[in-house]
Amino acid sequence: MFVGYMFTAALSGFTMMAYIANSSYVLQELKGVEPMPFALFFAFTALAQVLLSVVNARIVGRFQPRGLIGFGLILASVAVAALTVGVLAFDTPLLLTCAGFLVLMAVQAFIFGNASALAAGEARHVAGAAFAVIGVVLAVAMATFAPLASSGGSTTAVPMIWVMIVGVAGSLFAYLVVARPSIDLNALSCVVPADPELLPSAADARAREHGITKAKSSLATELHRLREIGATADGAVSDADPMTAIRKALAQRRFDEIILSTLPPGVSRWLARDLPRRVRRRTGVPLTVITAPSGEAERA
Repeated sequence: MFVGYMFTAALSGFTMMAYIANSSYVLQELKGVEPMPFALFFAFTALAQVLLSVVNARIVGRFQPRGLIGFGLILASVAVAALTVGVLAFDTPLLLTCAGFLVLMAVQAFIFGNASALAAGEARHVAGAAFAVIGVVLAVAMATFAPLASSGGSTTAVPMIWVMIVGVAGSLFAYLVVARPSIDLNALSCVVPADPELLPSAADARAREHGITKAKSSLATELHRLREIGATADGAVSDADPMTAIRKALAQRRFDEIILSTLPPGVSRWLARDLPRRVRRRTGVPLTVITAPSGEAERA
């Protein structure tokens, strides 16, 4: 998984570096665009990536990072296909070429950050070394293929197209095959929200510590029960707000289903806040709600 996501980012970088290395030849030399319009267009493509990076950061809690990578790769593939047709069949038309460059550059915002984060998440015990390896691979890949992309100079854009095709095809292969999540039907991950009355607003440090200790005890008990029946289980104490805790968990990993355990109606604050409907609407992940028997004393 680490290698798959790392190469998803690195190979997708081929397409961006092909644009950066060769866009001046294509637009200025082949199509006759003046320096100032070219500079403005180049700046606009960079700005588009920055803006989509902000969008990605705001929605990554609602959508799984892997899904955002897939969305970015689909758009990148469409852009490369359009550029390929334009270069090989229509003598590199200006509007189509600019549109392809813009989309290709912008959608890297959904690919680079998410793929790198998921790769590092697969090596949390050596996260620093993992990011170093990712950085080296990205640098070597881009430094190697940028000269190849610009080898056609002002004569032809075909080498650029081949680098883009290799990059997007390789990135799709790494994403779909190498980084394909393995499915373990017995694997579970528990998220235990801390006591909302004790965290995070409690002024008393002892009260905050008590809330954390209580949540950790509940988590340890549930993990022990699950492992006793043969399940592969892990977990963490998370935010006091259950919706926030679920979003944080989804931002880190892919889950096939969410199981929400609550107290009975009339007792459960989660049911009173219509949490199951909110989870279904905001996550898109299949949800099963398990309600405790009447008389349960613990708060949900």
